[in-house]
Amino acid sequence: MRIAFFQPGLSHKRFNENFAVVDRRFGVFPDVGLATAAAVARGAGAQVRIWDAYAIGADLGETRREMRRWRPDLLAAAFHSVPTVREVLRWGATLRRDLDAPLLLGGHETLRYAGDVMATAPVDYLLQGAASQTLPPLLRALDEGRAPTDVPGLVWRAGGKVVDNGAAPAVSTLDDPWPARDLLPLDRYQSYLTQRRHYTVLVTARGCPYRCAFCAMAGSGYHPRPVDDVLGEMEHCIDDLGIHEFDLFDPLLLHQRDRVMDLCGEISRRRLDMEWACRSRIDLVDAELLRALADAGCRRIYYGIESGDPAILHRIHKHIDVGSVERALRLTSDAGIQPLGFFQIGHPGETLESARRTIRFALDLPLDYAQFMRTIAKPGSELEQTLIEATGTDPWREYVRGTRGDQRLPTPWHDLAPDTVDGLVREAYLRFYTRPRIALGTLSRARSAWEIRRYLKVAVEMVTRDAEG
Repeated sequence: MRIAFFQPGLSHKRFNENFAVVDRRFGVFPDVGLATAAAVARGAGAQVRIWDAYAIGADLGETRREMRRWRPDLLAAAFHSVPTVREVLRWGATLRRDLDAPLLLGGHETLRYAGDVMATAPVDYLLQGAASQTLPPLLRALDEGRAPTDVPGLVWRAGGKVVDNGAAPAVSTLDDPWPARDLLPLDRYQSYLTQRRHYTVLVTARGCPYRCAFCAMAGSGYHPRPVDDVLGEMEHCIDDLGIHEFDLFDPLLLHQRDRVMDLCGEISRRRLDMEWACRSRIDLVDAELLRALADAGCRRIYYGIESGDPAILHRIHKHIDVGSVERALRLTSDAGIQPLGFFQIGHPGETLESARRTIRFALDLPLDYAQFMRTIAKPGSELEQTLIEATGTDPWREYVRGTRGDQRLPTPWHDLAPDTVDGLVREAYLRFYTRPRIALGTLSRARSAWEIRRYLKVAVEMVTRDAEG
């Protein structure tokens, strides 16, 4: 069986938390979830290819022509993110019709929106659960030409009827194989801060036990992979694929201090030729841990700071002390690691005064980089529930079903107008990045001409094109 996995071309949405220039320029990241499913299918005996149209800049017509030459028996895509689902389904419907091949959809969001997708889109098979548990039995059934009635976690079409086989067993996706990165266009991936090639993302643990109101993963627990397995994947990437820069995409890499110390110690002992970045809360770092991170090649830590207003931090359940932020960032810089701060404008109870307090706070902090976003009601977050209760509608479900278009989401938890929020975010970016210390420091850290060109292009677009929203 030949399976064509695809990632469609993606576009900025007006309801996104980022400005268009940030979505365009912050990075092009590999879909390691899709590549993991491809690895599972290959391990089950299928012939597999991945078309990452977004990474290579291919349109639907080009992708269709290439796929037609390969003649796949099955089309497969991932539904990891609600904002991208309409493009996934549009591409899937066209490819399914023109290539006369059934369409398979998997990914995290199938657990929540299976009925909505099957009711409104031409999807033949929708898999819920870990790919390692659900995909091989489906492929066996298709190879044998029989109905997949025994495949756990499968929702599928039998004639004109939708059949739900029931939930798959609760097996962690951490049991899946390493992503099939050899099938990806590795030379096309980069982040705004990338300095080495090739670059990839790598997940060492899933979930987050904290309960921030804006986060879709709030209270989802913490599910780490064994350190030896993580190291094995790193060595495979370095030795076999020529990857030397990693973004450890865990929501909270530093949650288990002893585990992180073990990981860093082994990276240092094995002298792995790599640099990497990670994400953390402010209250999880100390001088000893930061030294270990730096010695193991950590070059950047992305901190979720969110606001400079203590009352807002309390409302969103962030539970960090504003006074401790500067100390953690100083320790990070002293260890030789560049700190980046994430901030949001438009939190519950946000006012002009509190937003400007956050901007001033960001300017006063010893940060090398900052990202400013609009607070939105992400699917599965506490704010989404607030939105549903306040408006009597479920905008994300409507978007999945195709009955709501690309438009800004309401924000009933504050009284600021959308244009005001946009103006504050723009003000934050311009005031932060036009300071000589930041502008010159960013350019001085560049290691290549292509890196400098990337920085300058983003700066010009932020000034001239951010009105796109």
